[in-house]
Amino acid sequence: GVVVVNREGELVEREGALVGGQTEKLVGGWAEVHDERWAEPMKAVVAMSEYDSGKSLWRSKPATMIRKVAVCQCLREAYGSVFGGLYDAAEMGRAEIEIEPTEVNNNG
Repeated sequence: GVVVVNREGELVEREGALVGGQTEKLVGGWAEVHDERWAEPMKAVVAMSEYDSGKSLWRSKPATMIRKVAVCQCLREAYGSVFGGLYDAAEMGRAEIEIEPTEVNNNG
């Protein structure tokens, strides 16, 4: 996954989730999936404006979150039959999920 930043009017792509302080504004991210069966890789590009909820991890780790969304989106597009209906919490406007405990019946 790659983040895209605006640095003084120029879009700069950077591997990972590093943004250079006050001189750069995070604007999106992208990811590619390479599969030896394909002539070209699958690429997905995502914009911060579509996903940033301004809450929780989006506020404290925005580059990590948009990179994660790009990777998930790309995997979903590349392997739709496997990942087509799966969404990460970051894509749903929630960076954290509460899981309710359930009772496990070990008696068969």
